[in-house]
Amino acid sequence: MSEESLLTIDLPSYFYDTNDKVPMRRCTNCDRELIESGTDYIIEKAFRHYRSFNITNTIFEYAMCMECVYEMNQRLSTESAARIAAYFEKRIPWQQRHEQMVETHGTRFEGWIDKCLINGDAIEELEEFQVCCQCKGDQLVFSVLPYMISHGASDEMMNLLSSESLDDYNRFVDDNFGLPPEWKDAFKTRPGVLI
Repeated sequence: MSEESLLTIDLPSYFYDTNDKVPMRRCTNCDRELIESGTDYIIEKAFRHYRSFNITNTIFEYAMCMECVYEMNQRLSTESAARIAAYFEKRIPWQQRHEQMVETHGTRFEGWIDKCLINGDAIEELEEFQVCCQCKGDQLVFSVLPYMISHGASDEMMNLLSSESLDDYNRFVDDNFGLPPEWKDAFKTRPGVLI
């Protein structure tokens, strides 16, 4: 997919900072400004849905520039990187998915995230899930992202990581997120786009 062929829309408020209700403006890892600079970056948000109360809470959220995402991915052990690549290769025909999503949903981002990328579970049936999107400045970019991953699929991916990669990932969580212990543990079990 060439950059010229990608669809974009103004970043939907769904991907805004939950507390401030504005776009996340800085990379969590390196503090780079993201919006005015037109930087390429990702946003990841994890949610817990309490069905009996019909309430959805944000567990964690962050924005990270593509340079930092790339750097994090490069720190994966060779073993972990190979396992993750094989996992996705067996399940996701990326080009075909992109074409199908564009044809079916166009720029209606909700259609891109209504089912788990890995196992097809419907978002309204899940208690925990995370969503990821790609952005450039103040625009959401439709590429291999956006997508949603269920808690079950996240668990499967975490089980593919070597102890070396898990230690590195957990260090990232400890260094970058001032989360309560129960949320920090939740974050550490959901790798999202960082792998």
